Amino acid sequence: MAFQECNRCHNHSTDYSSSVEIHTDMKPCIDYNANQWMPKNIKVLFIGEAPPYHPKQKTQSTDNYFYNPHESFRILGAKEPLIGPLSYNIFKLLNIETDIPKIEKLEQFKQMGCYFIEALKCRIDRFSSKKIINKTVKNCSYYLQKDLEQLNHSILVAMGERALYGLKNCLMYSSILPNMSLMQIIEQMRNKPLQLTNQKLFLLPLPMWLNRTYFELINATFVNIRKELGIE
Repeated sequence: MAFQECNRCHNHSTDYSSSVEIHTDMKPCIDYNANQWMPKNIKVLFIGEAPPYHPKQKTQSTDNYFYNPHESFRILGAKEPLIGPLSYNIFKLLNIETDIPKIEKLEQFKQMGCYFIEALKCRIDRFSSKKIINKTVKNCSYYLQKDLEQLNHSILVAMGERALYGLKNCLMYSSILPNMSLMQIIEQMRNKPLQLTNQKLFLLPLPMWLNRTYFELINATFVNIRKELGIE
């Protein structure tokens, strides 16, 4: 099935959890043409969990999707250091200027050789604090694996438990990654990457305000990522 037409998770809202609604008709990576931000040579490939939910009737400026160039920065009720949406926090951790338009930040991100994808492609409306349905992540890992096969990268950064679970459901990683939780693996790694056959894999909690207690860990990991990119 073509990705644009994929609706394999359409009934998961009622089949698996009444607290989650999966919008298979909302694929922001297509709506915002994420491919235009793909570097010719990808040095670091970041994997997030899922695009943020954003009702179609709302304005683009309030959409926190990573590749939305029209997003107006808003402090999401948080304090320093993880004060904004995911894109803002990642750019800041990569030492990209914070007071320039979002489109310029995306340009710098691309010029660094960085690219961002997500374990889930469709928007999900979570009506409670329950985690994203693992069945949905498993379904979408078909497309995640295609991304990983087609994108030539030497460093992979998986951010969040669902990003790790997506990797575990990809054939190329299923037998390599230990059968442990994200934090268990991170504790063993001590901010260093897993050295795989032909690439390095960094794991870290999603750099968002909800994970602020892990900021030192997140920051230390990004220090190593910046070193890999040659950024001081």
